[in-house]
Amino acid sequence: MGESISNSGERISPKTTIGITPIAGLTPYVTYAEGYRAPAVTETFIAGFHPGSFFYFEPNPSLKPEVGHNKEVGLNIKYDNVFADNDKFRAKINAFQNDVTNYIDLAQGFIDVTGTLTPPPLCVPTPFSYTDCFQYQNVGSARIYGFELQASYDAGPWFASVSGQHLRGENVTLGAPLATIPPNQISFVLGTRWLDKKLTVAARWTAVAAKPLNQIPTVVSDNGATLPIFDPTHSYNLVNLYTRGGSRVLGRELVERGLSQVYVLQQRVGLRCPKPWHNLQGLRDDPRGNTGGQIARNGKMQSAGD
Repeated sequence: MGESISNSGERISPKTTIGITPIAGLTPYVTYAEGYRAPAVTETFIAGFHPGSFFYFEPNPSLKPEVGHNKEVGLNIKYDNVFADNDKFRAKINAFQNDVTNYIDLAQGFIDVTGTLTPPPLCVPTPFSYTDCFQYQNVGSARIYGFELQASYDAGPWFASVSGQHLRGENVTLGAPLATIPPNQISFVLGTRWLDKKLTVAARWTAVAAKPLNQIPTVVSDNGATLPIFDPTHSYNLVNLYTRGGSRVLGRELVERGLSQVYVLQQRVGLRCPKPWHNLQGLRDDPRGNTGGQIARNGKMQSAGD
């Protein structure tokens, strides 16, 4: 019978926003928000080899919840009937800094490139005569900062948008970068609506920047070498084509489901570790404890009411 683990916690997470509209359609604002995130089951109990058996995941039932203190300043832009009747233009630009206590980050718990050392009890050697184990661990003090932008125009029959982010993360405790911070990226969307807006056809192009060595934590191996915990990655592009419909469209029931296919135009992935930001919770969680934007939703923090 395995060991039983039970953890619980609670916290009130306040959020305050002050905004003014000196000119119709323009609203500068400042926000202070606190966020609380309990460790996910996949972070606490994950155990086993990553596909390919290049490294092993160790569980960590002792993970503590994250608490974030986010400061943000930004500008919201909202105009209707700009170029035609009933069209809409929306935009948001913001900069932020989130100071996080007990940030949950991916860490290299043990590495033995020579295969001569005895690994910890929960660390399993690979089939390739070396041992490389990763674990989610708390960072006592972390800081995530950057800026985001998004803009969209909706003319009714067609629509377009652009969104982008520039993020950096620092392990303040060690003076090192954080592993699970996504690289810079920008996305463009262009779409049209057909059959009385029952059918939507759109394309999204996302350009993702490279992840260089100075943005990757390092570890000292058994032979004394200082190594990045995963290999640097090159920039790459993703093109996503999708359709979305409501009732019967072109004789087929789509029922508001997306049909998509992703084309990877250029992508190179290191062998020692997958891009850790690809394993996060998705695009709708905010790492900073606020609900304002749609960018940089890497699942690290949500405030009360999100």
